[in-house]
Amino acid sequence: MSTDVELRCACGTVQGVVIESSARTCNRAVCYCDDCQTFAHFLGRDDVMNERGGTDILQVAPSRVRFSAGQQELRCMRLSPKGVLRWYTTCCKTPAGNMLHSPRSPFVGFAMRFVAPQGSALDAAVGTPRGSLHGRYAIGGCPEGVPARVGLGLLVRSVGWVLGNAVAGRHRGSPFWTASGEPISAPEVLTLEQRNELRAAVAGASTSTER
Repeated sequence: MSTDVELRCACGTVQGVVIESSARTCNRAVCYCDDCQTFAHFLGRDDVMNERGGTDILQVAPSRVRFSAGQQELRCMRLSPKGVLRWYTTCCKTPAGNMLHSPRSPFVGFAMRFVAPQGSALDAAVGTPRGSLHGRYAIGGCPEGVPARVGLGLLVRSVGWVLGNAVAGRHRGSPFWTASGEPISAPEVLTLEQRNELRAAVAGASTSTER
């Protein structure tokens, strides 16, 4: 059974919906990678992560996303010239999705801070996280039960889900791209110095927690 899941930034300016959401059509996992942590520091939003630096991410097909308000507030950045596109809102710096730098990206991943239903309501709609990954980057060391990289079960599920979206053309109609194949907002690419400064903040958070 599927349902529509509401999207909303922290201040409510940007609103939307993911249509036909279910545990089958969505993919959910907790990512502890240093890139996700760096992005959170870029936004000044440590609250999007759990206490160990993990971000609960809901991946959906771009064709299922509809914005109803505030789409003009969306901006994107890249941590490096070849990095993924990381979308956020200018109104309240809420992370609003990450995806491949291509109009054919078969997924967009939303941090839970951009998803309106929380807790048991979200679990009922799209299922609980399928697993966690990149635990080696977690604050205070790799959490118990979290793979240092990615577990086989989550990897197989994610690859199959992404390939299914790609074959079915579920990138079509993505609200993040123009009809001519350009991002709706030109991405800001961090310099090496900017990225290193943010990485240092991530490392500092880990060190202070370990103490």
